Amino acid sequence: MNAKDLLQKTWIFEVVWLLLNFTICLYFFPGKIGAFMQALPLLTTLIGGQGFLAAAGPEIKRLIESKNGGGE
Repeated sequence: MNAKDLLQKTWIFEVVWLLLNFTICLYFFPGKIGAFMQALPLLTTLIGGQGFLAAAGPEIKRLIESKNGGGE
């Protein structure tokens, strides 16, 4: 498994973790849901950013290698 595959799989697990925590928080701590909702934009930005970087990483690597003459 290469780094790109690992990041793509980890990104999916993070989204599932976020949804699971939201469900648990809503069920067991309905009075504390406001704090979770305040943190949600930051969490989704971080997870989305990681997904974007996992997708863009191979393209950036190809660009750098083409500028360096094939990475040799």
